[in-house]
Amino acid sequence: MAKWIVRKGWHTSLSNFWLRLIPKWNNWPVTKYKFNIPAENWYPYKEIDDLDINKLFGFSFGNHHKNSIRVGWTPYFNNKGKFTLYFYLYNKGVRSFVRFTEVKADTDYSIKILLEYGRVTFELFSDSGESIAKSSEKFEVPENRLGYYLWFYFGGNKPAPKDIVANIKKI
Repeated sequence: MAKWIVRKGWHTSLSNFWLRLIPKWNNWPVTKYKFNIPAENWYPYKEIDDLDINKLFGFSFGNHHKNSIRVGWTPYFNNKGKFTLYFYLYNKGVRSFVRFTEVKADTDYSIKILLEYGRVTFELFSDSGESIAKSSEKFEVPENRLGYYLWFYFGGNKPAPKDIVANIKKI
């Protein structure tokens, strides 16, 4: 897996930045990623902006604030050893996010994102391949299928409070 770093005070990872700029959507209905969120990324809840959803990875059909599918995360504020995963979607310009599950820090997982029949399905797997969680949301794939992959990003309003790291690989 590649190590992605968002430096303290930044939003965007500069490590492996060129991987972000994939010029076209390959029209595959299934996309898979492997990832690991280190325990050092956990930070405490202090103010409302700490609830902003950070992004691990995903992809866009054109403008990512118009049509995109991403997996997001925040610290699981009640347990220092865990992180909460979210579906983070923009569909026809409407943003939505849904809590998916919690994952353990420093643990390898993979996730499958499947597009079919007006829905996007997320399925999380353990490193041994066991299905842990599966859920889906409505998502209409736009006519314009040109797009790009979206990579590690911190926050919404607030920049990274410290260096934030993730290990990610598209598989």
